[in-house]
Amino acid sequence: MKIKEVRVSILIVLTVCTFGLSISNAQKAQEEAKNCCGDGNQKDGDAVVAVINGSRTIREKEIDETLGAQLYSLQERIYNLRKGALDNLIMQILLRDEASKRGVTEEELRDRLMPAHVDVKKADIDKAYTEMLSTLENMNEEEAKQRIRLDLESRLRLDGYKAAVAEIIGKANIQTYLSQPVATAARVNAEGPSLGPNEAPVTIVEFSDFQCPYCKQASVVVKRVLETYGSSVRLVFKQMPLSIHPDAFKAAKASVCANDQGRFWEFHDLLFGSNDLSLEALKKYALSLRLRINDFESCLNSEGSSAAVRRDMQEAIRADVQGTPTFFVNGRILRGMRNADDLKNLIDLALRQN
Repeated sequence: MKIKEVRVSILIVLTVCTFGLSISNAQKAQEEAKNCCGDGNQKDGDAVVAVINGSRTIREKEIDETLGAQLYSLQERIYNLRKGALDNLIMQILLRDEASKRGVTEEELRDRLMPAHVDVKKADIDKAYTEMLSTLENMNEEEAKQRIRLDLESRLRLDGYKAAVAEIIGKANIQTYLSQPVATAARVNAEGPSLGPNEAPVTIVEFSDFQCPYCKQASVVVKRVLETYGSSVRLVFKQMPLSIHPDAFKAAKASVCANDQGRFWEFHDLLFGSNDLSLEALKKYALSLRLRINDFESCLNSEGSSAAVRRDMQEAIRADVQGTPTFFVNGRILRGMRNADDLKNLIDLALRQN
């Protein structure tokens, strides 16, 4: 073989080897990326999103833990938007199908589902008139009641229409697979007035407002839930007086002062059991519990009790608490509470994971 031919052969071999090495490196990089950042078989949150200095990895769940309730709040909003759109689409499809079955247009079907006549009771008109009297200004009674009757009639007709649509939807076989977000555990400080043993496997942190009607209702439910689970649950109370409730901050301070004398929960029950949170009432509650009234009043007027309330409020902001009552069950958020099952479901989940 000539020298020139040998050189060409060597060049070809080197080119092929280099090309093969490039393919090998590319495949290796792809494999490393796959192993690093995960594929569809990885558990949620296990995906690596960053590597520092070739060793320290940051996984998706680590980011989610720092975001906590803020991330869940966004996921919840997206879910609710999708759920509303899904429900609306299902209704449209079923009404279209129902109209086709009846041999009418969708508009004709909607007209048929809307009640033509409804019975508006005179007692309901009179009640509404009494409740609205201060807002009716110079309108005479006859005109006012006529407007109220028309308003009540419209509401009853709409209620009848909704009931008819709900009946159509109820007869359909509907299977939905829209995934509801699960709240990630947030890091919430569990210090404060508490009920239940410190070693309880489940800790509930409640952010509440003594002038909030929903908080008052929730306090009754929480008490029953605690009785159900006994020593398995510890409840920690946090202050979250809302600016729309003029007496809430003062009541929160008063409960801090009662806590200083070891009577927080008795004072808590008195506040939620009454509609009067005036300064005079707060002092009356303190006297009924035989608190040292001079110490109580001094505490109530101090910056220390205000600072204690504000610390809880600042923590609520960090935890993305948007209203009251809000609960964290082993870090998982529950905004509001419709019934005991809302809270029990999260407690049961926490017990299973313990």
